[in-house]
Amino acid sequence: MLAWSTRRFHNAVAREYASHGFCRRLKSLKVSIQKVYELIPIEDSNIPDDISRHQAEIFAQNFLVNAFGALDNLARVWVHEANIKDVSGSNLSKFEIGLGKKNKVVRASFSEEFQKKLMKFDNWFEHLTNFRDALGHRIPLYIPPYSVDPKNVDEHCAVEQEYESVCVAYGRKSDRARRVEERLNSLRHFSPIYVHSFSEISKNVLFHTQMLADFNTIHDLGNSISAELDGLS
Repeated sequence: MLAWSTRRFHNAVAREYASHGFCRRLKSLKVSIQKVYELIPIEDSNIPDDISRHQAEIFAQNFLVNAFGALDNLARVWVHEANIKDVSGSNLSKFEIGLGKKNKVVRASFSEEFQKKLMKFDNWFEHLTNFRDALGHRIPLYIPPYSVDPKNVDEHCAVEQEYESVCVAYGRKSDRARRVEERLNSLRHFSPIYVHSFSEISKNVLFHTQMLADFNTIHDLGNSISAELDGLS
């Protein structure tokens, strides 16, 4: 952040995207990681309460939006500072600016070495875009409250039905309901994953490690683009 915030830019727009875009997003990414780890500690195998889980979802969603935005900021810094144009000499549209494989003009403007490096991240770019698009347009990121081992699904369904029947007959706070609830909980465990749409068969992502990997990748790409900027002078 210090390197980016103290860099001397020739283009004012590039300077703003660096200091008020990329740097501020890095702060948001850091806080989001810290909050998710506080709300759902990686070493805790217990099923989290609904409030903590929902708050972790919110911070994970914030992380995804700012991760995607940080990459977009880096691309815009480069386009404005390096004065990248399309083949006709016109300014690039907002849809043409990015670091993904569809952003051919931007990618082609980098050094050959960095172009090869970006290609290695193509699958990661697609992963991030998929979850960002789902969050922005379709289904928001979701942390399931619990998981059930496939071999216990039938038993879990039966005990769940029994629990609902007992609650209707004796009340949720009754001793009998609590005993059945204990049996139900014994069949459940927590998996620290997030998904988006079940109908789209979203990937199950282990969020503790994925958020750190995403942050490290953004940090790495930020350093690489900083080096590309150094090559302009």
